[in-house]
Amino acid sequence: MRLKQLQEQWLTKWDEMHSTIAWPHICLAAPFFSLHPDSGKVRSRPTILLVGKATHQSWYMDSFDGAKNKPISERIEEREEATRDFLEYYANNHRSSFWVLYRSLARGASVIWTNAAKNWRLPPSR
Repeated sequence: MRLKQLQEQWLTKWDEMHSTIAWPHICLAAPFFSLHPDSGKVRSRPTILLVGKATHQSWYMDSFDGAKNKPISERIEEREEATRDFLEYYANNHRSSFWVLYRSLARGASVIWTNAAKNWRLPPSR
């Protein structure tokens, strides 16, 4: 099975899960797509899969919602772009132990960062 097929299936499954959530108390973060840092290149370095504990807040739900009526290929690109944008800042600048480990591993290997979907709670209304 090709990556794009898996991504299409994940978007379909996410849509199905999202439609069953009891709003407004619980929300499902937008789907997370991993990126391989050496995509399309001949790989000479080992690859490490680094699994994070959770996605960042709603994981760019606003931009994901904006793409919901677009063709599946554009929805996939939007999710990849969300990860790419996040990595550009956090992978190079954030000082948490997770990102310090990421940078350390990335010196000698291709690191693929991934997370699972998560529920997140809206802040209480005042």
